[in-house]
Amino acid sequence: MSETLSPNCAEAAPPAARARRTARLLPVLVPLTAALIAGFWGLDLGSHWDEHRRLASVHRTIDRGVLLPGMYWWPSMSYWLTLSSLAPEIIASQGPDVPRQETRAYLHRAVDSRRFLLRARSVYMCVSALSIVWVYLVVLVWRKTWFPAFIAASLVALSWEINYHMRWIAIDVVMMQFTALTVLFAVLSRLKTPYRPWLYLAAVAAGCACGSKYPAGLLIVLVLLAAYQRRERGTGLFPLARLMLALCAVFGTTYVLITPGTILEPIEFVRGVRFNLDVYAQGHASHNVSPGLEHFWAILKFFGVALFSKYDGIAIFLSLLGIAGIYALVRESRQMAVLMLCMPALYIAYFSTQRVLIVRNLLLLAPFFAIFSALGIEFLWKTWKNKAWRAAIACAVTGVLVVNGWWLFYAADTVTDRGSDRFIREAVAYVDQHADTRFFVSKRVADDFAALGGAEPANVTRDMAAADQALFYTKEGFVDAEVDWRKDVPGNFMTDVATWFGPYEINWLLYTKWPTNERIALMSTATVARLDLKLP
Repeated sequence: MSETLSPNCAEAAPPAARARRTARLLPVLVPLTAALIAGFWGLDLGSHWDEHRRLASVHRTIDRGVLLPGMYWWPSMSYWLTLSSLAPEIIASQGPDVPRQETRAYLHRAVDSRRFLLRARSVYMCVSALSIVWVYLVVLVWRKTWFPAFIAASLVALSWEINYHMRWIAIDVVMMQFTALTVLFAVLSRLKTPYRPWLYLAAVAAGCACGSKYPAGLLIVLVLLAAYQRRERGTGLFPLARLMLALCAVFGTTYVLITPGTILEPIEFVRGVRFNLDVYAQGHASHNVSPGLEHFWAILKFFGVALFSKYDGIAIFLSLLGIAGIYALVRESRQMAVLMLCMPALYIAYFSTQRVLIVRNLLLLAPFFAIFSALGIEFLWKTWKNKAWRAAIACAVTGVLVVNGWWLFYAADTVTDRGSDRFIREAVAYVDQHADTRFFVSKRVADDFAALGGAEPANVTRDMAAADQALFYTKEGFVDAEVDWRKDVPGNFMTDVATWFGPYEINWLLYTKWPTNERIALMSTATVARLDLKLP
């Protein structure tokens, strides 16, 4: 009987196995869909301080007919993504509806349009969202189960910091996406045979990351380390050296193909790179920190209290899980631990030597820390066999994801209301709810309170000396954008601003020089005096 049935079983097994493999991929659609919905919901966020530079490069190409950006503060991945967003107009300009002599004017108008701006942001967001898929696959192929993969992907997808950066015509989360892809290929090179194709793909992905932002070039160390770990015993050093040179060549070729201006416009390239190096070495606006321990500590605070949740308690909880995950990883496999920790160690060490901390540069490391936190949850689940403890873990993780998801959609909803009176109404409601507190209100806030109609709250005053708290528009208090009234560093502002009322298209506490979408800050009058703010 068994001999008769075995051929049929053999035929049935492959489709069943394929169905199981497909089913294991489906959970990633949940966090991916949530991130994209929230991202598109808040896409129309106003202006961004660097977007005009990307648009200027496209204008330059339209004028000169040369496929080079002419500006190299960043490599050219951002240029290609922005230019590709113009594809519908480029195609239309070749049709009969656009006279040949008006092609350039037509394309210039398109680049300056709101429609193109939102489309370009959509392109960046969709490319960035691939990081969620790559993180999921890293953990899935490594741990062989979907649950920790789902957790890691969800931490990336539901991170407010990552989500609002995804909406920008900026390259940081795109760089993060290529980083996650590099890690995926490097992990596959550890697990699969033959392994060399995966190493070459990892080198290509690392080259794409470097073609997005120069510091991501450190990823080649991860690729070379993966090659070293898979070296063939007893064959000598020459084959390994040849493989490493080939990987470096693939990495470098990929970078040059993305940023050919490195060779074709060497003067502009050197000028752009030199400018960037000078800025990070000398300081920039409110993002200045002392290199060394202060910068290192500020980086740790961003990862510890900000990256994976708007709420400090949740972020700290996830960070502790990440530490548990690193511990479990070191116990399980020293080689894999070295592979996964080398890039975070090198990247943090490099940026700690700089005088400028802009948190978007740190997003490259988000996939690593999401994976570590997922490994921590997996470790606790396997360690704590008690049903009550496992139920507690499940409830805690579910609660974290629900809260982070709720905040992501709440923040996106506030972006759609920018420019409305929603936030002045929220400020009035806050004042009413704290009847025992005296609030100083600036002239503009007082005028907006009055414009709502109704009686002015009894606990509002225009006398600073008689107030406990102050409500003012941020640009009233911080008129000069060049005045370094604080550092945009996680943790050093928690006691300065109690809260703010306005759109959450950005974490304003980390970008206080943000050019658009003013918000109303709530600050104690003692802090106003300490900062010597001149409120009208």
